[in-house]
Amino acid sequence: MENEDIKIIKKLLLTQKRKDLSDFLTGSIGEIEQTGQFGSYWNSVISFYNIYLPLDAFVKSKTINKEDKKTILDAVLDLHPHGDSGVEIQGVFFYIQRENTSDNISEVKKNDLELGERIEFEKNIETQYKFLNEQLAKSQELFEKGDFPGVLTCVRSSVEAATFDIFKRITGEEIYGTGSLGEDYKKIRNLLNLAPENKTSAHAKKLTASLISIIDAIDELSNQMGDRHIQKVAPERHHALLCLNSGRSVISFLYASLIYQYKEKNTLYKEITDCLYEGSNRTEIREVLLEKPKLKFIFNRCDEFTKGLIKKKLISEFEINHFKDSDVFFKALELLGNINKKEDITLVENKCADNNQACGLKNFLITYSNLTN
Repeated sequence: MENEDIKIIKKLLLTQKRKDLSDFLTGSIGEIEQTGQFGSYWNSVISFYNIYLPLDAFVKSKTINKEDKKTILDAVLDLHPHGDSGVEIQGVFFYIQRENTSDNISEVKKNDLELGERIEFEKNIETQYKFLNEQLAKSQELFEKGDFPGVLTCVRSSVEAATFDIFKRITGEEIYGTGSLGEDYKKIRNLLNLAPENKTSAHAKKLTASLISIIDAIDELSNQMGDRHIQKVAPERHHALLCLNSGRSVISFLYASLIYQYKEKNTLYKEITDCLYEGSNRTEIREVLLEKPKLKFIFNRCDEFTKGLIKKKLISEFEINHFKDSDVFFKALELLGNINKKEDITLVENKCADNNQACGLKNFLITYSNLTN
């Protein structure tokens, strides 16, 4: 059954005297898919428009030329124009419309499992976050007592502890502090996709660059005015207040980013696998695929933490029932590119060893033989 979006798009196509394209969309469902990446307008989000077609129409979509696809995109943009605080749709993609049968029931169950997993993860984060908030509460007490040097030192320690904790959660390894908050933060900003140079939006670049400046400033204030070293300058009340509030904001933002990336893994996992099922994508070489607009946008949103989560989900949940599934599975692993432990190889081998449809296993083991020797 068509939704309201498609009904309007069909009418727009009729005004362009494209009854053929209007008929092509009969019985379809249109849906905006937001990437989470800032667009070129103020507070806009780069997005795609997915059209779910009945089987016959989906087969026909394989033969639609670029001009006709652009005509449909233009109609979509008439309905959802680019602008501030809106979606910035970059392309139209066609998918098969699935039947509302028992698949939906299994999807609900799967979503329930994912929700439970996410809640457990957030509870785990919350424990550490609560500890850091207690540290900041001590900073507040010191502030009220007028111990401004103590405030600066305590806030710096809290930000440092947050950095170390997040690094360990993502990599599984302990971080060796450099003594510089800015240098330690560098170790996690790429992992959390917070490096300014990776942002396409000018506003996102400014925001992430400001975060670096704030962390550096907390470090400098603590070094110059805190009680860790001989004080070069005695801090005043406003110095301590600024440091305290900035520290709270930094810690809140870092953990919010971590949780956001964790939640994003399910969306990105689906986007990657769906994209690889399209056309001949699953057989393309890695370099070519990563230059394709849709995959480029997907991987621009993937930090190392998210890639690790997607890899884990792919190995544990992806079903290989056909040679095509095998192509998609192993191509997704290749794109994620962080197969760097013997345990990863063992998990993949255990998953595929007794599956005669997993035809990509042999090449996979050859590629990563250096990790199994």
